[in-house]
Amino acid sequence: MFSSTRSTVFAIFFAAICAFTVSTAQAQNVNHHDRVEAYTTDVYNINFVAGVPSGLTVDGDGDTDLDLFIYDPYGNLVAWDDDYTDYCICNFVPQYNGTYTVKIKNLGSVWNAYHMWSH
Repeated sequence: MFSSTRSTVFAIFFAAICAFTVSTAQAQNVNHHDRVEAYTTDVYNINFVAGVPSGLTVDGDGDTDLDLFIYDPYGNLVAWDDDYTDYCICNFVPQYNGTYTVKIKNLGSVWNAYHMWSH
C-alpha cells in the first residue's frame, strides 16, 4: 500500500508541475532603446507564446529608413514592415511557443537611435 500511495502522490505532483509549466508561459515584455549603425542590422531573440496576439513597434529618430523583420523559432519570416520610414509596426499571432528572431535593419548612411516595445 505504501508504494501505491507514493505512486499516486508522485503522479499528482508530476501533473501539477506540467499544468503549472503550461499555464505560466508568457511572452517577453520588451521596452528597449538602442541605436543601429549605418547599413547594419541589430538582432534580438524575444520569446512569444503560441496563439497570443503579439506585436513589436520600432520608432527611430527620423534620420534613416529602418525595416523590421520577425522570424519564428524555425526561421520562417512571420511579420515584417519594410516601408520607407523608420516607424515600424508588426502584429502577428505566433504559431509556436519559443524564441523568435527580431531584426532591425538600417538602410541609411548614418546611425539611427530607436525605441522598440512590445504590445
